[in-house]
Formats: sequence, C-alpha cells, structure tokens
Amino acid sequence: MPRTKLQNQLEFPKVPEFVRPDLYGITWGLSEVSKMVKRDTKFVSKYVLKPNRRVLDVKYGGPVKFPAASNDEKSNAPYKIQAREIAFWIDQNWSKIQGKGWD
Repeated sequence: MPRTKLQNQLEFPKVPEFVRPDLYGITWGLSEVSKMVKRDTKFVSKYVLKPNRRVLDVKYGGPVKFPAASNDEKSNAPYKIQAREIAFWIDQNWSKIQGKGWD
C-alpha cells in the first residue's frame, strides 16, 4: 500500500553518527528503557511508546517493534527496541516524558 502525504511527513529523526556509538547493534527491552527514563515499565509503555507509535513503530521506520497481539495491554510478547535510536529520541523528548506528556 502506498504511503500517504501525512505518513511521509511523520518520520523518525535521523540519528547523527556521533550519538552513542557504544549502542550500535544493541537491542533493549521495555525494562532497559524504563531504567533510562526512571519510570516504571507500565508508564513507559502506556504514556511514552504507545502515544508515539506512529513515529516509533518499525513499520514506519522507527526503532520499536511493538508486541504482536490484538490487545497490547495483555500481551506478554516483548518489545524489541533499537537502543541507540531510542536513546536519541528520549533525549529529544525528555521534557515531554518527564512532564505532562503528549497532548
């Protein structure tokens, strides 16, 4: 299916080469991301990753492979997250993650 104009506008930002080279090829789970932002895994899943699914999902070029289930809330499947890319994204959105979130 071809991408729409809106889909083409919403893309994950390109990570500069100098950002966290120690994380190249590293895959994180939800627990590693929650440790990075100092929030519990439920908060990270519900208030950080899911509201930004359109930008973060690997289907759209992002670094997060969401659990494959009809109801993500009850899925025990793990998240698979590219560490370097999500670390950059978290840095860019730190105030929203620690503040009032996405409106």
